[in-house]
Amino acid sequence: MADSTRSSSLAPDTPVGDLLEADLPTQLATLEALCDAIVSGDIQDERDRHTGPELGSASVRVHQMCARLTAKRYQWIAAEEADGLWAASEFHPRTYASYVAHTHGISYSHARSTVRLARQLRDEIPQFGAALRAGKIGPDQVQAFAATALTSPTRVAALAEEVQVETEEHSTLGTGDAPEGDQGPEGRSADHDLPAAQTQSMETFLLDQARHLRPDQVRRLGRHFAHVADPEADERGYRKAKEREYLELVRTLDGWHLSGFLTEENGRLIRTAMDAVMSPPAPDDERTGEQRR
Repeated sequence: MADSTRSSSLAPDTPVGDLLEADLPTQLATLEALCDAIVSGDIQDERDRHTGPELGSASVRVHQMCARLTAKRYQWIAAEEADGLWAASEFHPRTYASYVAHTHGISYSHARSTVRLARQLRDEIPQFGAALRAGKIGPDQVQAFAATALTSPTRVAALAEEVQVETEEHSTLGTGDAPEGDQGPEGRSADHDLPAAQTQSMETFLLDQARHLRPDQVRRLGRHFAHVADPEADERGYRKAKEREYLELVRTLDGWHLSGFLTEENGRLIRTAMDAVMSPPAPDDERTGEQRR
């Protein structure tokens, strides 16, 4: 896509309205041209012409645009994987994640998590995907929710269940319209100030909550939902982790080799204990944290 995009000609005097209605290669060429113009700006000249808060606001806007474009990328990635033509690539990728790692120039682990999230946004939390593309929620919130809430088939299925939630809308029944005997002490309808209830999917409800929360709060929200929707999954995961847990200390020619795997609970205990006895580095201590630990 990148090669065909850059080959598209872009007339400098093309009206903005025409660009908005143009085909995808032309729109991408326009986006690249704007990107080139912005990043090539001289920072000293920008500092002379704009205040710090103005440049900070520009940073926020670019961040928000990048987040929305990333959400669109997830759509394209999911569509390309479903198309299947990637498997016939000249370097014969074993998986689509390895193909994405090669074409995007990123690590395999990054590509694998990107592909997984693209699938989840398409198949499991499409409303989160739409909100991310619209700029109504950030990528960190979406990733925090996906990592904690989409951890078992039962939890994913629970997102489609209908729930009743209270709304801020009040009944429009006026004082004079209330049937006799149903009015409150001051002539108001007894139901006038009661919040109305509406039915919506669990995904919609959680999305409304997540939009107003920090990523760490969304992570707690996702964990709470996961525990309520499928409490046995946590126990299953803990048992599997316990079965994998081990600690090995092996003598080598020039020292000792330490390796192992701990559950989340035991790993946190060990890390807390190590951090407690780890003193701050001396001014001339250039060792990394791992070396000092």
